Amino acid sequence: MPFNIKIDEDLVQEISQPLNNRLEKIYSEIDDHSAEIEKLTQKADGIKYLLAQLDFGGTPDNEEKFQLSQVRVLTNGYNAKWGWSQKVKYIVEKENKPITSSEVAQKILKFEPTLDKVTALKNVSADLGKLASGHNQILTREKEGKGFVYKLIKKPVEEQPA
Repeated sequence: MPFNIKIDEDLVQEISQPLNNRLEKIYSEIDDHSAEIEKLTQKADGIKYLLAQLDFGGTPDNEEKFQLSQVRVLTNGYNAKWGWSQKVKYIVEKENKPITSSEVAQKILKFEPTLDKVTALKNVSADLGKLASGHNQILTREKEGKGFVYKLIKKPVEEQPA
């Protein structure tokens, strides 16, 4: 047999108000923490940018506001708009020593930390292979351990007229 229970609205309010107050406080704390996380993320992105600059001996352009997604041409000549072949070529030329595909990918990721690491390594490996073969060959590839190292082909210096 059904029965009706009448609950006093003031009693419901009295019981639920502390819970609502606590819930509001938690949401406020979440907002505070979200803002703090955003600030720390921006600082971390700035540090990654500076580390990329220092790794190649450059200095950041102090007049340019840092926005990681908008950084395209850095003061040391790296350009995030380049295709993979140009990025790979730039790193190999800048390093000017034998280098592995993993090392090239790591250098690119220092300039563009938002890139996917697996995708970067795949693209770097493919482009190193292209640059080390064919009629436009600019690199040599030598077996070292389980992988390869790549280095620039030294072009002969043209004789100067006497």
